[in-house]
Amino acid sequence: MAQVVKTGSIDPSGGRDASIIDAGDIATFTIEIKNIGSSTFTNVSVSDNSLKRGDGTSLPLASPPVWLSNSAGSPQGTLAAGETATYEVVYQLQQADIDAGGISNQASVTTTSASYGEQVTLSRPSSNSAQGRTVLSISAHPDMAVTRDEGKLIDANGNGIADPGEVIEYTFTVDNTGNVTLTDITITDPNLNVSGGPIASLAPGDTDSSTLTATYTLTQADIDSGEAVIPPHRRKLLPQVGASIAPTLRTAVAAQEILQLFQL
Repeated sequence: MAQVVKTGSIDPSGGRDASIIDAGDIATFTIEIKNIGSSTFTNVSVSDNSLKRGDGTSLPLASPPVWLSNSAGSPQGTLAAGETATYEVVYQLQQADIDAGGISNQASVTTTSASYGEQVTLSRPSSNSAQGRTVLSISAHPDMAVTRDEGKLIDANGNGIADPGEVIEYTFTVDNTGNVTLTDITITDPNLNVSGGPIASLAPGDTDSSTLTATYTLTQADIDSGEAVIPPHRRKLLPQVGASIAPTLRTAVAAQEILQLFQL
């Protein structure tokens, strides 16, 4: 009889961000086959074709399990009574695996012995558990960074100076700094007229700097003070998470020249 234990781990160093598990990281499954009977196993083989992501989608493995060792020195394919064979299989995580919350797998081992003939044994996630799938859960870390550019004056009357009623146009840049795909990203700002969007989908590591824009209409008070102080904007996304907010933007509104814009 055989006992097959399959464990798994993920190395976070292969993806974009080594501090979290993300696409590109390597998942490693270790399969340990122990001969718990009294006669030698021959023709030991491992099948590992049941990899699935968290949503149930079947996944291919780039290569079959690799034999690493036998604890008592028997050759590959043979296991003496009490001996354990170790195999390993690796898989590179895709973005869909992260979005689905993880992957799972189960190995099937075929052995032949004088006592039991040919047997097929399914793996279990630990030595004291029932046969079942080994699950590697992946936590979602949704996050993003939002910045607002310095803006540009729309000199509607072409007189070369800022006038009350003229507008400053801004563009927002949204970076997905987390490990899951973000959807339906919008920005709200009570001090600006925001347009565009929502950003339908933004994958980790991707940037959008064209969808969301905004305008601010200059007042006489802005002209008199020499700057328009626009507090930090707020932004909303699904799923809701915290993220850094762009600092207050001070837009210079010199009366004798086109605006010189800068961000603190």
